[in-house]
Amino acid sequence: MSATGATEYRDGGAYFTPLPVAYAMIARWAPMFRAYPAKGRHHGRLLRTCDLSAGGGAFPINLHKHGLVEPGSCEVMDLDPNARALRMPGGHLRTVAPVTADPVLTGCLVTDPQQRPDLVLGNPPFGVPRPPEPCKRCDGHCMIIGSHGFDVPCPNCKGAGNRTFTKAIPVAQKHVERSLQVSDRWVLLLLRLAMVESDERIEMWENTPLRHMDVLTSRPEFMRVCTECAGTGLGALRGCYLPPPCRVCGGTGDHGKSGSDSAAYASFLWDHQHTGPPTFGWLKT
Repeated sequence: MSATGATEYRDGGAYFTPLPVAYAMIARWAPMFRAYPAKGRHHGRLLRTCDLSAGGGAFPINLHKHGLVEPGSCEVMDLDPNARALRMPGGHLRTVAPVTADPVLTGCLVTDPQQRPDLVLGNPPFGVPRPPEPCKRCDGHCMIIGSHGFDVPCPNCKGAGNRTFTKAIPVAQKHVERSLQVSDRWVLLLLRLAMVESDERIEMWENTPLRHMDVLTSRPEFMRVCTECAGTGLGALRGCYLPPPCRVCGGTGDHGKSGSDSAAYASFLWDHQHTGPPTFGWLKT
């Protein structure tokens, strides 16, 4: 999810990962993933994988492109039952994560994968929208007493009765901890570089097996990803291995507002078998 999520939301908070970013992240570690024996659970050296917030399917698409998964070995989860990743062909396990009353304890945070994955990957939300709260000026009644004693619409909430608090509730750390909990070996996540900041996260960094961090040399262009095809450039995915190009973006995957994100990003790799300090590098996307 992009940094604009603090003040602006698209489709309930979904900012789809550009395909080149997902490709670069997976390509960086594909040789190591291929060398993993996957404990004999799949033909060859294919991995059991899970994308906990699959959205447009950028990561599952590139797992297939690199030959790291086969039908049945890649599980995708998303809050949106119409998420494009859930409609990808190829026999993927499909899980729609339930929405709870608590906007933080939702989705993959309360839903177990159907299989224990060797690799958990994806681009989890940095924050989730705060629910609307009653307007403090009119107490949610939409009216105030005017200067002449008449009830007039509240100018604070514009007559809606509530003010939507646009600042997001931070959930990125919870997704990191949850990913490490369900993964058998690796966790590969695209996160804001700001994740390394804050006194609140010191304990997490000291107690998680971070193996490597690659800073993206260019900031992702989340806003350029077409909302119709989720950046895949494809018009449809269900039951079709050769889908037509998206009519909105013409098959380019790009559409809408241009410009890179306002925050720097990095690719983080955790490894349950890693000991010692992490290493650092850069990733060109």
